[in-house]
Amino acid sequence: MNETYQFKLGVFECVIVLANTHTYSNPKEQIFLNAPADQLEAALCRHNLEQWDEYVSPYPVLFINTGTHKVIVDTGSGDFFDPAGGHMVERLAQHNVSPDEIDYLIITHAHPDHIGGNVDSTGRPIFPNATCVIWKSEWDYWFSETAKQNEPERWIVGVNRKLKPLEPRLIALESETVIVPGITALAASGHTIGHMAVEVRSGHQKLLVLADLVLHPIHIEHPEWCSREDRYPEQTVTTRRKLLDRAATEQMLVYAFHFPFPGLGYIVKAGETWHWQPVEL
Repeated sequence: MNETYQFKLGVFECVIVLANTHTYSNPKEQIFLNAPADQLEAALCRHNLEQWDEYVSPYPVLFINTGTHKVIVDTGSGDFFDPAGGHMVERLAQHNVSPDEIDYLIITHAHPDHIGGNVDSTGRPIFPNATCVIWKSEWDYWFSETAKQNEPERWIVGVNRKLKPLEPRLIALESETVIVPGITALAASGHTIGHMAVEVRSGHQKLLVLADLVLHPIHIEHPEWCSREDRYPEQTVTTRRKLLDRAATEQMLVYAFHFPFPGLGYIVKAGETWHWQPVEL
């Protein structure tokens, strides 16, 4: 698996770095919880996944240099699953990106694999000069009694350890908003209550950050199949259809967090649904 991928979007300089990986056992049940068995087997066969007992997912980090702002989208799992803390900082350094330079950190949602690199083992923010941007409903939920009752305890511990320290430099969004010129937060609830997609635009080129709206290319072919972690399945499907259709219609470059690294490609219309066309590496 490659470790970094550099590309340009208009005049924006972008780098995707592989912060961590994580192995999921029994991925069929986890990722396609409500898929009819016969249809799922046919879909897996088309993707050469007949013997799919585990999935090694990348946990990537997206860096965007707009020329005026330097932005990070999500931070991988840090030391949630890897005591060494992952490789985000060192792999950004390979592209001459220093944590001190980052002025905006966008958190698409507060699952452990997206916030683990927010702070180091001592609780110090890894991007000390960055303003953190998250959807307000996402922030409020994870620090609520409802979350304590419904979510794994280690995830609640995680948000207190990895997200709470960023509160002094927090912007909690309540509507779709331009974060910095060329980068816009989009409402994409379903996977979590305040899940965020991000549109990046430079000139005539557009990038759509889907985060965990889809977890596997098969979700693009079957947007009605949800994962075990899609907390609001009906909303997930509605949001998927809306954003997948937009990505295909506008021929946007798409970045999907859990897809095979670097997770970049295009959504192509295929009858009543779509299919995934990865970029050529």
